[in-house]
Amino acid sequence: MKKDDKTEQLLTSMCVWEAILEMKETDNQVKACFENIGTNAVRWYAAQWCEKVDAAWDALTAEQQEASVPFDWEFVPEWLAENVDWSNPHLPSLRLERSVPGGEKGE
Repeated sequence: MKKDDKTEQLLTSMCVWEAILEMKETDNQVKACFENIGTNAVRWYAAQWCEKVDAAWDALTAEQQEASVPFDWEFVPEWLAENVDWSNPHLPSLRLERSVPGGEKGE
């Protein structure tokens, strides 16, 4: 079965959301964001980041992707940890200089 772009976007969205829910259990800054702005707002941010996650994955070589699998349990959580600043409990945001797990830093 061939996956289309919408399916890939949906799968990435689910991976990002699942990773954030896992982070909430162990990261007090993530938990504070949920408490201060609510689940719906955090989910909105998560949706905005999915395109960036996919672009970072697509920028990797096949070898780099192989080293970063599984996408959902390795790459996505690492990307979020490296690229999202949760320090403001009212405004989680992407860091200006982002890094790609398994790749290099860039914007």
